[in-house]
Amino acid sequence: MNGIGIVFNIDDLGGGFYGSKAWRIFMRNLPPENIIGCMLKEGDTQQTLNGSQREFCIAVFGLALEDAVVRKVFENCSEKGLAPAARRFISSPGSELLVDAGFIDLLGRLVQDEWSRMFHDRCKDCGWGFAPKSVTVDLTPELKAELENLRGKTVPLAAQEAAKKRAEELERKQKEAERKRREEEEKRRAEEQKRRQAEEARRKAEDERRARVQAARKSSGQCMMCGQSLGFVLRLLGKDRHGRCTSFKE
Repeated sequence: MNGIGIVFNIDDLGGGFYGSKAWRIFMRNLPPENIIGCMLKEGDTQQTLNGSQREFCIAVFGLALEDAVVRKVFENCSEKGLAPAARRFISSPGSELLVDAGFIDLLGRLVQDEWSRMFHDRCKDCGWGFAPKSVTVDLTPELKAELENLRGKTVPLAAQEAAKKRAEELERKQKEAERKRREEEEKRRAEEQKRRQAEEARRKAEDERRARVQAARKSSGQCMMCGQSLGFVLRLLGKDRHGRCTSFKE
């Protein structure tokens, strides 16, 4: 899955409540139509957790994510709080210890499992749609009305259609890749079975040839293993090989 992490400098965010400040920078600058169908995650970076940096990351993940679009948005952003250009992006954020922060649905709304006042306000202030799956607290009439407006706030239809086409094309490519993978696997299995059958036939032929050689040696009074004469005493004792012979020799 494609992913890109946007890195923020905690000290430049002012320290306390730095996560909320980072989200507002992120949401003010990145239109949700650019990340339809993507998951969002957040958290301090690993280097922050081990004490070598003071940075916070918001990461975007998606099979159809156009990470170059996200990168361009924040490359050109000069808001205070973003990490310096050399440290602003994490190309493989999957290795970071981040927590889920929701996903952007096909209508371009932020979807979370439960309603959150923090994200409610962030979406309202930054022009994002917000569609929590459940509301577990009693909302004031004002908040209920705001939430209804946020649920109805969607990205332009053209952006929805474009995202849908990208998803359909990605699904087609995935199915094609899976079909090729299955074909390659079947081909590999057939070749392996053919190799095993050839090896089994070779061993069987070798065993049959060896059995014929040994039978011929025995009938002529030779050691079945080395082919040399057994001698009168060994033949008299009914032996068919020398005591020293433990392996077959041509």
